[in-house]
Amino acid sequence: MRYIVIVTLGLVIMACMLVSMGKKEGFSEAKATTKGKGIALLMRKPVDLPLWLKHHREMGISKFYVRLEDTPGWKEYLDAQKDVQYETAESDKANNYETLQKRQVEFVNRSLASARKEGKLGWLFHVDSDELIEGDLAVLDRQPPEIKTITMQNVEAVYDGTEQTCFDAHKFLRCGDGKTKCRSYANGKSAGRVEDGVS
Repeated sequence: MRYIVIVTLGLVIMACMLVSMGKKEGFSEAKATTKGKGIALLMRKPVDLPLWLKHHREMGISKFYVRLEDTPGWKEYLDAQKDVQYETAESDKANNYETLQKRQVEFVNRSLASARKEGKLGWLFHVDSDELIEGDLAVLDRQPPEIKTITMQNVEAVYDGTEQTCFDAHKFLRCGDGKTKCRSYANGKSAGRVEDGVS
């Protein structure tokens, strides 16, 4: 039974991203920037989009660029979200898995261009709707200017079946350490500065 619960819940596994780098040598308080942070994501049939947005707003995310594929019924809700810029589209019905990364790259690069034009964001994350960012985002403001991108390690939620939402997991696996067998990929997630030359 436990195996069935895990496999079923595997459809909504979230990989929490840790941005807990803390202060490190070389960070410059004097050069700290305090521009906003944003997220660009391509999503399909999100599990609990309002709660996902709430979590990231409370962390300090001020702008969301969303490409919503194969998911009707969200227009009225998204139109009411002043911090969400979105588009709707269809996925690649013939070969969705093989072309997903290409669509993500194209959308993130367009989102970066929009953010540069708007001039309000300092950093843009790329995560998915079944993933959460965790940690102190102020650490990004202390990065030296030559740091243009960062990679965050994946931490995968493990469910026991008692959680009320996909955001209520209490146990996590640290992915990418060579020992832990995560069900999701373990190569991390990224964020980049909103400036020329970053893609």
